Amino acid sequence: MRPAGALTVTDVSQIKKYRKRVENATILFKFYLSLAERDRLFYLSIESWKMMRNIKLIIEYEGTKFCGWQYQPNCRTVQGVIEDAILRLTHERTRITGSGRTDSGVHALEQVANFRIDSPHPIHVFRTGLNAWLPDDVKIIDAQEVDIYFNACRDARWRRYRYQVMRRFSPIHRRHALYVKGDLDVERMQKAVPIILDTLNFRSFCSPKTDSTNFYVQVIDCFWKQEGEMIIFEICANRFLYSMVRILVGSFLEIGKNKLSIHEMKEILTAQDRSKAPATAQAKGLFLVHVTY
Repeated sequence: MRPAGALTVTDVSQIKKYRKRVENATILFKFYLSLAERDRLFYLSIESWKMMRNIKLIIEYEGTKFCGWQYQPNCRTVQGVIEDAILRLTHERTRITGSGRTDSGVHALEQVANFRIDSPHPIHVFRTGLNAWLPDDVKIIDAQEVDIYFNACRDARWRRYRYQVMRRFSPIHRRHALYVKGDLDVERMQKAVPIILDTLNFRSFCSPKTDSTNFYVQVIDCFWKQEGEMIIFEICANRFLYSMVRILVGSFLEIGKNKLSIHEMKEILTAQDRSKAPATAQAKGLFLVHVTY
């Protein structure tokens, strides 16, 4: 005979089921609580983000001693140097966004960047103050406070680059122009320009090191001109692929040396194969000139 108050097997089973339901309900409650807390923190972060200031910088730099624009650990980059200057000026660590990534050795007359920060400094201090902390090969030309949603890379419509070639070796221009021996037919190079004036697949003029999967670029302006002993190439497009301008310059120079025909340039473009294009021109002659928004 079962003692009074003793639990049957059925009772124990029911209690276990009840405990399991309680545990499940507790887990579910904690889950929804965590979601609510996450949403609350996300909302607060968004509101806090909206309260921050968005600072736009116009930057000039001489790229000879930089490993390019983009931050790299254990390497001197333009982005890294500017972020260090911002930290020293404001005591806040922030990440800046550039309009584009220039390669090692490439210069800029008007690179554009932006960053968000809480600092109460007057806007002019972001130019004078940062310049006080920046080295001589990079300086802030202008600083503006802009809409919080402005993004220097995403909002850029057109980017213009210039490449400089010297007909003789120049000690003055040795860091800012490519010296090319022999004759160059600039008129012939200019005749090849219409080949690339369009929205085209520029895969043949893109470094294989790229992580891009979209090779279409809209080129709206491009020309070669000669000013004394300097030959200038300018190109404006909505975007540029990795080393695109320098590979194009290398190809045009082969046309100017009469080593590549205009028809062959067309074939290289349609091949969509980097191995078909000539060598990449050196970085030192390339400048980011202007970014249009």
